[in-house]
Amino acid sequence: MPRSFVPGNQVFARNYVGDIPWVPATVVGVTGPRSYQVALEDGRLWHRHIDQLRRRVGDLDTTVVPPTALVAPEETLTDGEAPPTPPSQTASVEPNQAASEGLPDLPETQTTPLAEAPPTAGSRGFGFNAT
Repeated sequence: MPRSFVPGNQVFARNYVGDIPWVPATVVGVTGPRSYQVALEDGRLWHRHIDQLRRRVGDLDTTVVPPTALVAPEETLTDGEAPPTPPSQTASVEPNQAASEGLPDLPETQTTPLAEAPPTAGSRGFGFNAT
C-alpha cells in the first residue's frame, strides 16, 4: 500500500531553517499526487513532498507518565501490624556470603602467569620483517 496522508493527519515536516530538523505539523491539504500543505503549530503553512513528511502518532513531548504508575501499591495493614522493612534496612550481609549461598564449595584456584613467546628471528614484533 503506498504511503499517503489525508487532511488532519499529524506529521513531522522536514525543517530546512533552524536547528530542529523535524517539526510537528498537521496536513491541511493535498497539492499534488505526492505533495501536501502542512500547518505548523505557530500557524505557518509549508508545502512538502511526501518524502519530507513522517507520520506522527500523538505528541511524544507532552506524554507524561503519571507518578502513581511508578509507585508500587501499598499493602493493607491490620491494626498493630508493622509495615515490612525495606531491603536497605535489613541485616548486613558479607560481600561473598550472598553470592555463595546455595552454591557448592569450589576449590581455590591459583593463577600462573603466561610466559611470553620469544620473538622469531628477523622479526621486531610486527609480524613481518621490517628493514
